[in-house]
Amino acid sequence: LERAVSQGPVLYLDFDDSETLPRTWIERVLKAHGHDFDNDDLPVYYWLPEEAVEREAGLLNPQVFGDIISCLDDIKADTGRFPELVVIDTFEPAFPDVDSNSKNVICAFNKMRKLIKYTAGVSTILLLDHTHKPKKDAKDVSVSGSQQKGARVRSLHTLLPTRSVEV
Repeated sequence: LERAVSQGPVLYLDFDDSETLPRTWIERVLKAHGHDFDNDDLPVYYWLPEEAVEREAGLLNPQVFGDIISCLDDIKADTGRFPELVVIDTFEPAFPDVDSNSKNVICAFNKMRKLIKYTAGVSTILLLDHTHKPKKDAKDVSVSGSQQKGARVRSLHTLLPTRSVEV
């Protein structure tokens, strides 16, 4: 997106897919760009809920949140720092008890702020979300759900496919 970024460890929190799908996808992308997934200079970490109950409970479950905090600590012990980027995939499965069409989305954003605060502001959170289906002639596309989602973030980027990329 043509912005300056700090490179460092990445933590991918996957509430949305099976255990093998994200790793398979990222391996293909990295290989297409000339990288090896298991190379030490690419510290990408995955966190997946261990059981269906955790997956259903999401980030608002204290046990799940505690597991993620432990994962952050493990990454810091392994690399000497907290992740630069924490990706949460995606809003609905990460916060299943939050009605994304109401102002109650605030509790989800408060939980993400706790993650940032825990890392002393080092980590940036990238929350993946789905866009609503645009009306027939609508030119703008935004995230699905409450306007509170856009009101509670520092920046909101909607990425739309402009061309096909083969990996």
